[in-house]
Amino acid sequence: MERSDGERTSPLADESVETAVKDERSSTAAPGWYQQPDGSQRYWDGQFWDAQPPVPPPPAQAGPPPPPPPPSQSPVAGAQSVLSGQPGVFWLAALSALLLIVGGFGPWATALNLVNVSGTHGDGWFAIGLGVFALVMLWLRAQRGTRGPVWWLVAAGVGGAILGFADRADIASKGSGDLFGEHVTLVKPAWGIYMVIVASIALAVLGFVLVRSYEPAE
Repeated sequence: MERSDGERTSPLADESVETAVKDERSSTAAPGWYQQPDGSQRYWDGQFWDAQPPVPPPPAQAGPPPPPPPPSQSPVAGAQSVLSGQPGVFWLAALSALLLIVGGFGPWATALNLVNVSGTHGDGWFAIGLGVFALVMLWLRAQRGTRGPVWWLVAAGVGGAILGFADRADIASKGSGDLFGEHVTLVKPAWGIYMVIVASIALAVLGFVLVRSYEPAE
């Protein structure tokens, strides 16, 4: 090969220069496999050529798999877990609330000892509502374990007792009269209103016992 100044250079020198230029360019290439002029593959690690790529480090061992989520609890099982362990006073209060509801549906007056008048024809719906309200307060007491719902239970019992006594007095005052010169009882209170009164008093007393027996969780 002839240089521009007229001097000749040897082919070996030209090859060395070309190799140096290639090595200088390859020093900026990213690590990886590259095609060689002879068709072979060589691995460039960013600094040196190697016939084989570096062995990658073994993957980190994964930790133990997470535990499976707990099975979902059915509503019945959830209710059983909430109500389990409740004292006997709690269940007596629940029974009183149910009797209050039954008394609201039962007969509140009997006309001429023949015809029964249901409480749902008058204030019986208020007694039924108080009984349902008392059951809800008992459920909240069992679920939360707080004293607040029990005070509302006492209030429901007091309200039911006032309602029962007032309606019984009203029925007794209007249920008698004179017939053919004789004083007869035309309408008298029936068992439904008496059940409302007794269940309401029991509900108030049992609710007060629940309040006194309340122990806050530590």
